Amino acid sequence: MRVLFLCKRHYMSKDLLYDRYGRFYELPEYLQSAGLEVTGVCLSYYPQRDRVNNKKHSVEWRSFALAGVILPDLYKYILELLDLVKHVKPDVVVGASDALHVIIAKWLGKKFDIPCVIDLYDNFESYGLTNVPVIKQLYLSALRDVQGISMISDELLELIVKKCKPKGVISVIGNAVPEGFYANLDEKESRELFSLPQDYKLIGTAGALHSNRGIIDLYCAFLALSEIYDDIGLVLAGTMDPAISVPTHERVFNLGQLDYRQVPNMLNSLDVGIICNERNKFGEYCFPQKFYEMLACKIPIIAANTGALSRLMASYNGCLYEPGNVESLVSKIQAQLRSPLILDIRYKTWPEQGEEFRKLLNTVAPVVA
Repeated sequence: MRVLFLCKRHYMSKDLLYDRYGRFYELPEYLQSAGLEVTGVCLSYYPQRDRVNNKKHSVEWRSFALAGVILPDLYKYILELLDLVKHVKPDVVVGASDALHVIIAKWLGKKFDIPCVIDLYDNFESYGLTNVPVIKQLYLSALRDVQGISMISDELLELIVKKCKPKGVISVIGNAVPEGFYANLDEKESRELFSLPQDYKLIGTAGALHSNRGIIDLYCAFLALSEIYDDIGLVLAGTMDPAISVPTHERVFNLGQLDYRQVPNMLNSLDVGIICNERNKFGEYCFPQKFYEMLACKIPIIAANTGALSRLMASYNGCLYEPGNVESLVSKIQAQLRSPLILDIRYKTWPEQGEEFRKLLNTVAPVVA
């Protein structure tokens, strides 16, 4: 089976080709390893013209960039895709990462009479792109008519089915972690790696530290806890929201953007991992990548009582806090520090989820691989 996989290049503060990170890298890589012929095309929304070193990847990736004059560059990108489809002759086209790629993938599928599968790793209506005139309508129309859709969560599936009534095959394929994702250092060594104090109780998180993800809850909770305990510290790693300030405190340790290979050790340095979110169009339908990462590292977890985590952690109500309720978060952290509880929830690996995605493609475009 020949697969044309379309997605954006930068997501979750990572570069798909340089960092070789996340869903849109792992799924095509698995498909290629399973015997499919995958051609990946990633679009950069930044003026970037670097060459792709495909020796680093199993998939043959091509990169295009919108170099500043968006409409002419987008037109050139479409022309390149048309030539690529004629050359590759894919059996199925996959659109992922945002509404634009959903629309383009569906259009290519219809134009060349090729089955189209869409991968929804978020509620794309929560992205600013759908505020552009006509984009939202074209996006929802595409979801109705494509031959297959993979959803990040049961909650997103319910939303899309209610809103669009898709005609195609639907499969829920959540996020995952790479095989072997766990800290290769113990807590003491992990703290040494980042020059973190050994005698503190450390709470923290990694990822997008943005206001619409509820990170302010954690900042306020830490400041409240710092008035009670003189040995508690807050560890942060990821992209900061310029609209809000990280607390100015001697026991806040901001590690900045980490290489993904360092994330397991950062998590392993924590006494409690925190997953913040809000009850909004994003939070109710996402599947936080860091949840499985923390499970793999076997650390105690506190999470916002939203979306998929409300369901997955239903048996661990004491580990869920109410979004926007700082007192709730403070009390849950205190309970985990007093009596640490490791969640007995199985996490998925990318080869497992990749196989589910392969099955979806094979259902939509049943050809001999």
